[in-house]
Amino acid sequence: MLVRRRDFWYEATVQDEPPTGNQGPPATDAWYRALFEQSPTAMAILDAHLGFQQVNPAMGVMLGRTPAALLSMRATEVTHPDDLGDCLARFDEMRRGTPVNLEKRYLRPDGAVVWGHVTGSRWTGPDGADWALVVVQDITRNKHTEAMLADRDDELSTLFHEAPFPMAVNAPGGRFLRVNRALCGLVGYTPTELLAMDWLDLVDPLERVASRENDDRERRGEVSERDVVRRILTKGGQAAYLRCKAHVVRDRSGQPRYWLGQFVDLTPERRHEEERRTFFERLRQSQRTEAVGRVAGGVVHDFNNMLAVILNVAELARLRTPDARTREYAEQIHSAATRAAALSRRLMTFGRRDEGDPELLDLNVVVTELRHLLQRVTGEDIAFTTELAAPLDAVHMPRAQLEQVLLNLAVNARDAMPLGGRLVLRTSRRHLDEPDMELPAGDYVALEVEDSGTGITDDVVPQVFVPFFTTKEEGRGTGLGLAIVEHVITTAGGGVRLRTTLGVGTTFLLLLPAARATPPVPAPDPGSGVRRGRGERILVVEDELTLLDLTTQLLAEHGYVPLAAPGAQPALELVRHMRQSVDLLLTDIVMPGASGTELANRVRETHPNTRVLLMSGHPDDRIAGHGPKDRGHHLLRKPFSSLQLLAAVRRALDATSEP
Repeated sequence: MLVRRRDFWYEATVQDEPPTGNQGPPATDAWYRALFEQSPTAMAILDAHLGFQQVNPAMGVMLGRTPAALLSMRATEVTHPDDLGDCLARFDEMRRGTPVNLEKRYLRPDGAVVWGHVTGSRWTGPDGADWALVVVQDITRNKHTEAMLADRDDELSTLFHEAPFPMAVNAPGGRFLRVNRALCGLVGYTPTELLAMDWLDLVDPLERVASRENDDRERRGEVSERDVVRRILTKGGQAAYLRCKAHVVRDRSGQPRYWLGQFVDLTPERRHEEERRTFFERLRQSQRTEAVGRVAGGVVHDFNNMLAVILNVAELARLRTPDARTREYAEQIHSAATRAAALSRRLMTFGRRDEGDPELLDLNVVVTELRHLLQRVTGEDIAFTTELAAPLDAVHMPRAQLEQVLLNLAVNARDAMPLGGRLVLRTSRRHLDEPDMELPAGDYVALEVEDSGTGITDDVVPQVFVPFFTTKEEGRGTGLGLAIVEHVITTAGGGVRLRTTLGVGTTFLLLLPAARATPPVPAPDPGSGVRRGRGERILVVEDELTLLDLTTQLLAEHGYVPLAAPGAQPALELVRHMRQSVDLLLTDIVMPGASGTELANRVRETHPNTRVLLMSGHPDDRIAGHGPKDRGHHLLRKPFSSLQLLAAVRRALDATSEP
């Protein structure tokens, strides 16, 4: 008889009793057939050759075919060709007892692709043949969604890696999870190397404490944004400045999952700022140096006038007095004045922008000729040696300035070795392949002054070249020695380097541009073999009356006719009433009322053939441009000896160039 059970009918035998209670439907063929046919999930029974033996309507709907059409086909005919090989291999395993669980593609008659999740197992039918029951879940929509998500992930990954600015994803502890090409290019590490590192591995050790404090605050949940500037070290060891802007991504419980960070390279701006700061610091230093030089110049001007008087009076007394004791006193005065003149030259070197004419010099020759004096300066308890490399290129600078540099460095080394030690002067050739600080690439002549003294502490090193800075007790140092060294060497186009270690010693390295020329043979002493005058009229103009009187006496004693004037205006009055010619105007440059140059121009209006010899003890730029090459003027520096004065007068009178 037919029994209705819920939504389907099944055939029951007479013995079947209607079920009661919660026993459920009877397990009959009709019941199972109804379950198979009405299942919303595609189901099929396959024979040993994968031919369809039974299919439910859901399978037909999924594959776009009627159940009757499928019963005349094999499963391989509706399988996508790319999945056929794997499908056959899996069904072979199923025949050996392994259940099937795979994802595969089916083809509909219209060419559409359907994805199915297939589960199946082998069973033996009543006739003993092998059969397979397969259940197919349509997952086409899921696959489309996965493909869209994969495409979007690929797109986002491409945007991340190809972004022109550095980016990274970090774990809360700082470990790199993802990095893009821009970041790798900036820090010099490969992606593999960075993914094995933490953020702190990049940060400069001096800034890691601050970074750790930020990380601790982030882990405690106190901050969700980061905007900091950090100094990092690239793989090559170069410093770079990065601005890091990052945002924390949290999970549903509020715990940090990762940090998404973007970096901005501030290195060019920081380097520009450092260069700008260095420039202004050097400008301020230059202004301080210039101010100090002007103050020193004002003192030196008067000091040199007095020294010129003392030197010449002592020289005259030494030559003219018959008394031995008086000559000894005059000799002591002359010696003291000579040492004072050396101090004056040191101040002039520091305060004057151009002292003397530059000349081609062999550094080995200058060191050798000055060695005896340097040994006397350092003392017997210091072992003084030289290591001179030959041949050397010439250097182009005033000899007096170079000698002053050597003397200052020797004195500085002596003071650093109060208990004795070792001093080495070493010359060599150097080549800079690329610019070094303020020095351009090229060939240089190097001078190293190495001592075994006490060394210099780190806090003092930045100030060693500052004018008037000294660590010596009061009365022992002027603070000008190393300032003069730096001033002279940089003016000559070179540079000074300092290496020092406490308790070991200090080395000053001087680099001077190589001139690549042979130094000329030294000229004879200008004061030797001075010829007497032949009655030439010399107008002497000097506002220092003692020096004026001494100069006129000296000229008169050596065959000249001196005319004295204590200033520019008296000199002009004297010239205005003169009918005779004036052979030479010997005048101070810096004077009240009018300068020596202005006076020379006025004198030449009425006496155009008058030659000019300018005198000056002033180191500042008020005498710039009045050297021997300027309008026929000659220059004599104060303080000068009588021989130097007479030699300069003779050269000016005998000059062949027209005034």
